[in-house]
Amino acid sequence: METATPMLAQYQVIKSQHRDCILFFRLGDFYEMFYEDAKVASQILDLVLTARGKGSANPTPMCGIPYHSAEGYIHKLIKAGLKVAICEQLEDPTVAKGIVKRDVIRVITSGTYLDDNSTDARYLLCLNFQESWIGMALIDPTNGTIHTNQYQGPSQVIEIISKLPIQECVFPVSQHDQIKALFEHPLLRIKNIMMSPHEDWCFNPEIAQKTLSEHFKVHNLSGFGIDGLSTAIACAGGLLEYLRQMNKQPLRHIDRVSLYTDSEYVYISPAANYGLELENLFKMINRAPMGTVTAMGKRLLQYWLYHPLRRPATILQRQAAVRLLKDETELLKDLRKILSQIPDIEKCLSKLSCGYCQAKDLLGIRNALTLIPDLQRFLQSLIDKNRLFTLSDIPNLRALLEQAINPDMPLANSEGKVIKKGFHSELDALRDIQENGRQWLQRFQEQEIRRSGINSLKVGYNRVFGYYIEITKTNLALAPQDYIRKQTLANGERFITQELKEYEEKILTAQEKISRIEETLVRQLQEEILNHSSVLHDFSQAVATIDVLCSLACLAQQD
Repeated sequence: METATPMLAQYQVIKSQHRDCILFFRLGDFYEMFYEDAKVASQILDLVLTARGKGSANPTPMCGIPYHSAEGYIHKLIKAGLKVAICEQLEDPTVAKGIVKRDVIRVITSGTYLDDNSTDARYLLCLNFQESWIGMALIDPTNGTIHTNQYQGPSQVIEIISKLPIQECVFPVSQHDQIKALFEHPLLRIKNIMMSPHEDWCFNPEIAQKTLSEHFKVHNLSGFGIDGLSTAIACAGGLLEYLRQMNKQPLRHIDRVSLYTDSEYVYISPAANYGLELENLFKMINRAPMGTVTAMGKRLLQYWLYHPLRRPATILQRQAAVRLLKDETELLKDLRKILSQIPDIEKCLSKLSCGYCQAKDLLGIRNALTLIPDLQRFLQSLIDKNRLFTLSDIPNLRALLEQAINPDMPLANSEGKVIKKGFHSELDALRDIQENGRQWLQRFQEQEIRRSGINSLKVGYNRVFGYYIEITKTNLALAPQDYIRKQTLANGERFITQELKEYEEKILTAQEKISRIEETLVRQLQEEILNHSSVLHDFSQAVATIDVLCSLACLAQQD
């Protein structure tokens, strides 16, 4: 095994800390994989397996992928049941002294993966045995709520796991045998859930209580309805700590924890759930043209099917809402048209909170909020009749994003083009320099021709000498006194002026300054969005509810 190079030595240290993951090791514009990772990944990803140090006695197997197209490869590895650790360069290679600093910035698992190509719910489950209790906590990573409770037997836990799309189960490493026995149940064995044993200390009730209290900035958990449920608290705290360790972020989008209770829902045994073929029912009623039109609505409809209501008043409220929409055909069409333009806000917010938000996610949140006034206008006639149509505005954030985010930004190569013109004066001036540089140089050349009287005077640029004013030998005597000689040519001289020198500095550093200013502004906008995470979750749930009601109204119109 080759260990001589500093880069491979660095790789081996980082890999030793993430033995259960495929390590994506950033080298320039590529993520490289080495040794056993390369052998495994090359088979799954259909990559050419090559080697480093082919001429040596022990060449190092390796393969790689372009970093900008990593998402598709990550999807394949997650689908194959593997974890992926993303190791990035933490400093600019051009200024680094010695080996570039690198470290893992996030670990992607089956239960933490945010799939841009799917609108399906993907739950991360956490289980914890304490004395006679079984603690359970779960979260859909696109959502901001941890659901938790504790049970005295496995039957309810098995029921919950069997009816939800659980992708991964986290549990204390010391409880491996108990968890394995639980998942021997036939309805759980067929679900192929990734099992992730985790450090025991995360599930200590006192540590978990502190973890949750600090995260939610509360003195106790009584306001969440879980105070006194030590096993549930241990589970919820362990789940949160696992998510923070995987994402290396504080996860501000997780803004609530709630008691998972079946008191509002009809009990359906796991066997009955399987026999009713609810998944096939969902696929049938959620197909075009009457299905949901938003990702949030799709996930909520699926949840409603697996959680039938018990309270007659709540059932009648939903039925009345569907009836209202069914009788308002044109309004129903208008609502669905607007709803279809709303992207997956919950996923955008989660990606932002987890530290890998893209420009398109900011644009998605902006565009969704701009639709609120139109949605409220169409819903106005319904709100007084049924509270399920309530949808609140977020005026301050909406106004800020409308002013700041460029609605016409390119979704690819958007760097420097995220912030809208008119939002930041210095940024506008730098863009003007960059975009109108040719016109400025043309005006400058015309100015210098008039000033010097030299009609053949030319302003040019090359990479070695930068910007210059070129005058032929026959006209050198006419050169103004403030011209500074820069280069001697066979047929003339090249000069620069203070004005041209200052402009050169501006245009050559414009892109760097644009990127720096925009990065700062985008970070400020992300912070402001996260400050509104709670109301954004409320907005997403309202949109999802209205979408599901519209879908059911369309289904009702088929009779």
